[in-house]
Amino acid sequence: MSLAAYGATTSITISNTSTIQAGQNIALTQPTTTALTTCPNAGGTSYTTTPTSLAWSLTAGGAAQTYYFCEENMGSGTDITSAVVSGTGVSSGDCPASPASTTLNFNEGGASTTIPARGVTTTPLTLNVCAGGAVSPGTGPTFTLTVT
Repeated sequence: MSLAAYGATTSITISNTSTIQAGQNIALTQPTTTALTTCPNAGGTSYTTTPTSLAWSLTAGGAAQTYYFCEENMGSGTDITSAVVSGTGVSSGDCPASPASTTLNFNEGGASTTIPARGVTTTPLTLNVCAGGAVSPGTGPTFTLTVT
């Protein structure tokens, strides 16, 4: 009788695509996985109201993938930053997600930052998504992040 040795699976990578929508009277720099240290000045060409979709590559039970961005308040009143997620299979939550979770968790770093009228965030904000340990491998759910 022979015994065959099998390596244990320690992580499963899934991919996901999301859509970001900017709120009224705000603009964002295109979110990037490269950490930012400062934000461009208000009115700069780096800001857009139509950022492109983000491709998330997540490992079940792993650390969050983080995208960095800056926000510009183009309105005449003070803005308080926030972001919400919508879609099936994703919800607000901390990372890493529970090992038994079958959903994605989302949170925004820098939520509740005050931006003065016609101002920008002084430091970059973050969008963080992680996958629960029991998320099935393959294409993940499609979800929308709305930044306000």
